[in-house]
Order: sequence, then structure tokens, then C-alpha cells
Amino acid sequence: MQKASFIFFLLIGTSLLAQKSGDELYNLGKYKEAEAAYRQELKVSPNSYELHMGYANSLHKQDLFEKAIEQYNVAEKLNKKDPELYFSRGAALTFLELYKKALKDFNNAIALDLKKPELYYFRGYCNYQLSRFNESIDSYNKAIELANFTGNTINLSNYTLKKASNGGGWTSTLTLSGQLTNGKTYVIAHSSASATVKNKAQ
Repeated sequence: MQKASFIFFLLIGTSLLAQKSGDELYNLGKYKEAEAAYRQELKVSPNSYELHMGYANSLHKQDLFEKAIEQYNVAEKLNKKDPELYFSRGAALTFLELYKKALKDFNNAIALDLKKPELYYFRGYCNYQLSRFNESIDSYNKAIELANFTGNTINLSNYTLKKASNGGGWTSTLTLSGQLTNGKTYVIAHSSASATVKNKAQ
């Protein structure tokens, strides 16, 4: 009887460890395994907003955008106040070329005070795809994020940014400076951007 109890405890303990591993697996970049773990956790806590978001994000990372959106929709019923939900679902909708629906989500994220340069980039991209060029320019003007994944440090003084408005010439030029090491980003914020975005800028 004691041996049987020990085996039963061992099985339950192993199951609980598996159920709790979704976040850990996701953070390790093991998105397929995280997906399975989140499914198991949701059997125990089907009304957990965090678990539905984790499940959705793990699907998103595997480019399973339609399935991810289904989970984001479930999560939205549990919490309509998280701007990260609208940003993530908007990104998935963008990859499916559902630009009008994506714009709605990005605007919701902005209304909920989400401050991240990528949000304005995605909104600008959607407006561009919908031929809303003025709105697109306005979004892109909020912030530009440069990323260095070349494997080497880049001397930014060798580069300039140029801007053209409404089909005009490249009249505005910004000369960059400093070093950008591999794996790092460099953010340039528009003067009308929020204080949070500006604080990320160099």
C-alpha cells in the first residue's frame, strides 16, 4: 500500500511540474513545448488570463497566427484592460494582412497608454498598406528604432537618416553619432512622442 501511494504521488507530482512549466519553456524559446504545457495548465485553470495569453503568445511565436488570435479573443473576455493583448493580437492580424482589424487593436493599445516604438511602427505599416499615407507618416514619425544584428559594432557617424513628406524631396537629414554594439538598438523619437517613448531615445 505504501509503495502504491508513493507511485501515485510521483505521478501527480510529475504532472504538476509539467503544468507549471509553460512560462519557463516560453522564456527558454521552446515555444512548441510551452504550447503543450499551457494547454495542460488551462485544464486546471481555464479562466486564467495569464495562461491564455501565454498560450496565445506561444502560438504566435510559431507563426500560428489564426490559432493565436483565437486565444487572444478568449483572453480579451477575461481582461479588456491589458494593452499588450491588443498589441500582440494586432501584430498577428498584421501578419495575416487583416490591416483594418489590426489598426483597431493598435489604437486600443495606444488608448490604454502602451508606450513602445514597435506599436507605432506596426500602426504606420497598416496605414500604409491601406493607402492612408498621411496617417502612416504620422505613426512612423513617433519613433524609429535601429537594430544592429551584424555581429560587429557599428559606427553610427557613417550613417544618416533622411525624411521626405507627401511625395516631396528628401529635405530633412539627421546625422547619427556614437557606437551601436551588436544586439543593441538605437531609438530616435519624434518631438510629439510621449515622454515614455522619448525616454527610450538616445
